[in-house]
Amino acid sequence: MKKEKVYGAVYKDIYLLGGARTPFGKFCGALGSISPTDMGILASRAAIERSGIDPNEIDHVTFANIIPGSSDSIYLQRHIGLYCGIPKEVPALMVQRLCGSGFESIIAGAEQIILGKAETVLAGGSESMTLAPSISFGNRLGYRLGGIRFVDFLWDSLLDPAVRCAMGQTAENLAKKYSITREEVDAFALRSHALALEKSKDGTLAQEIVPVASGVLSQDGLQDRKYRTTPAKLTLAHDENIRATNANQLAQLKPSFAGDGVQTAGNSSGIVDGAAAVMVGSAQVVQNKNLKPLAKIVASVSCGVDPKIMGIGPVPAVQKVLQIAGLA
Repeated sequence: MKKEKVYGAVYKDIYLLGGARTPFGKFCGALGSISPTDMGILASRAAIERSGIDPNEIDHVTFANIIPGSSDSIYLQRHIGLYCGIPKEVPALMVQRLCGSGFESIIAGAEQIILGKAETVLAGGSESMTLAPSISFGNRLGYRLGGIRFVDFLWDSLLDPAVRCAMGQTAENLAKKYSITREEVDAFALRSHALALEKSKDGTLAQEIVPVASGVLSQDGLQDRKYRTTPAKLTLAHDENIRATNANQLAQLKPSFAGDGVQTAGNSSGIVDGAAAVMVGSAQVVQNKNLKPLAKIVASVSCGVDPKIMGIGPVPAVQKVLQIAGLA
């Protein structure tokens, strides 16, 4: 059999210099009224500070956003750069690879450095699922009598119309394909809940979180950006969707997408709001500033899979990135 050619990139001396994130707020929770742009600014300011890089030394901004959560979301990547004090001459790029968009922003940053277009890149992603809009498409074309129709952009975005398959159903398809039981899924979920709760209580997660309180984002020459938590006097410093559970509670939950399915509200990914940012830099930057990086970026690969089992995507990607990196 002919060996499959793997397309990817191996990087030489590119590093994650530092990072920060907001807490993740639950759906319609504490961060529900804060735009993805503002959350991105908060995370990015903290990431820049923690990385030890002067905003004037940042050469590029690459940021991810999937669903527009405010009317200015089209400017999200640009406004994040400007409100972080990055010079207005520095360009900004929006990337979108659905659930992989945050990773893609880091890959895009690494590629800017490889191509000699930058030495330091601010990368990240921001999303407000709470503020996903209800939209009426085609309003400028007019309506037939009684024909006005609004769609829930969040709900519709979770359904792939090409295969008429909702995201939750793709997980059910995977469970059937690989004979994964409800008990196995719940056990994995229970471990995740327990670890998240433990690391929230012992301060591990706090090391990467920048607390969010109502405030104003100001920058010389720009309009002030006011934002507030809910309630307005709250300071959120922890992930709002983490909570204690046990095997019995998880087992009692009804399947969400199929009568005999494995996916429930207790073992599925959360619907949350939040942002994260990192600084990507070259070896020259690390050396010149005597920095201690968080990690080295070794290689990247992107893979497509059957949309009906979209959740399997990381598996071929991991297999191939290990192959091109010469790792096991």
